[in-house]
Amino acid sequence: MKQLLLLLFLTLSLHAWVTFVEALDLYEAGEYKKALRAFQELAINDPDAAHMLAKMYERGEGCEANEKEALKWYKVSSRTYYEQERHSPLREVRKQQREIYSSFEKPEDKETQTTLRQYAQSLYNFKAHNSNYILPLSYRYDGDYASVNGHRVEKAETEFQVSVKFDFATNLFHFGEIYSVAYTQRSFWQAYTDSAFFRESNYNPEFFVTIPTSEMGDGRLIKAVRFGVGHESNGRGGEAERS
Repeated sequence: MKQLLLLLFLTLSLHAWVTFVEALDLYEAGEYKKALRAFQELAINDPDAAHMLAKMYERGEGCEANEKEALKWYKVSSRTYYEQERHSPLREVRKQQREIYSSFEKPEDKETQTTLRQYAQSLYNFKAHNSNYILPLSYRYDGDYASVNGHRVEKAETEFQVSVKFDFATNLFHFGEIYSVAYTQRSFWQAYTDSAFFRESNYNPEFFVTIPTSEMGDGRLIKAVRFGVGHESNGRGGEAERS
């Protein structure tokens, strides 16, 4: 009896934790009855699930076609989306992302379409610019580093770089252009000394505009050109300044 109750509990738990992605995988695999049950569980709070549920009722996938139920869930999906968007601070951002995606010439293959959609959705989000890395141990073999503020500099140190980019505006002049700012910092950290100071840090802020020069899939080699300004400095000032 205890084993049956445990099995029932686990089954219900797994059933309750179904996600939209899992439900969509079932649908795309042709498991329409399972997908229907999954979307039914999610539809009240998930407008995408409500839309899929409506479509399945409309097409009779996993159930008998039912126009009344289809219309009901289409309305639920629309109302939920509207309420979520109306109160979202990202409403205007999402609108611009959709406009940018719709402006692309759509290729036929699904993988490229997905890539374009992900690219459009990445706008107005922080993303990697140059390489981001950490090198826990680097060692200089060819001589010694100069001392820093009276501190003796060891040959072994930690090196890391952080680089991010933010696209803050698009299509102001209707060329499909993207306006971006970026910041890169590369630091050399004397992590293996008692004071663990930074031997040097290089700072590189940038501003640039990327302008597409051709459509996706048109065969041209150069897809876009970029114009920008940047400044790199170690921020030390005086004779030690490097920029």
